[in-house]
Amino acid sequence: MHSWIRLVVTASLTSSAVLPKWHARAQTIPNRTPTRGQRRVRDDQGGASRPATINYTFLATTRTFHQKTYRSTADWSHSTRPRAAVKNNNEENRKMSPTPAGADDKITAAVEDHGLSGTEVEIKLRIPDSASYDALAQALIPCFKQAHEQENWFFDGAGKELSNKRVVLRLRFYDIDRKALLTCKGKQVLEGGVGTAPEEEETIDPKVARGYLADPQALLESSSPLITKLKSQYGLKKGLTLLGGFQNLRKEYSWRGNLLELDQTSYPWGTLHELECETTTPQKLKLELESLLDTYGVAYSDSTKSKFANFVDKTLE
Repeated sequence: MHSWIRLVVTASLTSSAVLPKWHARAQTIPNRTPTRGQRRVRDDQGGASRPATINYTFLATTRTFHQKTYRSTADWSHSTRPRAAVKNNNEENRKMSPTPAGADDKITAAVEDHGLSGTEVEIKLRIPDSASYDALAQALIPCFKQAHEQENWFFDGAGKELSNKRVVLRLRFYDIDRKALLTCKGKQVLEGGVGTAPEEEETIDPKVARGYLADPQALLESSSPLITKLKSQYGLKKGLTLLGGFQNLRKEYSWRGNLLELDQTSYPWGTLHELECETTTPQKLKLELESLLDTYGVAYSDSTKSKFANFVDKTLE
């Protein structure tokens, strides 16, 4: 007889600290018969299948986050809305915001606008509520790769040199201090659920990166090639300032050769859900993703606003 394993991950942080302390423990739950239609995963011991039950509990408080608990579980139930009704609503959304013709043509223009070394092109579809998010996560269980708890922090010039040019400077931490990534994004074109933006990024030592949150000037004075480029292009004579940030739980799935990213973004004023996927063929992939969501009766709409824009405006759009 096999038993279920439930993973509970808890993070706690005092109000004066920046770095949370994480604890993890595994709990064994007695055997029980799975409900009808419940997804099963293969048990590595003995080859039998067993019900998949994973509970994540995140509790975090930072200088810019209200204390809140976020939960996500694989014991999901699908939305009670009939699939036909959801599909019809999705079709109406597509008519109102069709995939733009020539979406690939915006790539070159975006790169030339800011001179950054790379370009990010991705599908961005808004998932309207937690029930739809849970239903999609359940449907994608066979494709699941990994999950990351991300902290996203943003900087601007003290004279708003970056924001005035629609440039975003982000410092992202993965799973507390496993990895830190400094990213600069230029002005994003977001149309018909396809986002295109010039982008450049570099890896930073997580312990060093933590220090930049307390002392943004240290980041400006660092030997970072990306920061050197920004100083040359935008001046930043008055220094850098920390704008704040938000948390994001990202689940990654390998689907038809693509890496799907299912996000649950937590702001002090609410939570947003979004499906993203980087691609070089946005029009083709967007149709495939829309078909996937229709198949599982998951409601969606084209994203019209970036996570950062929602952070700045304190919105949930």
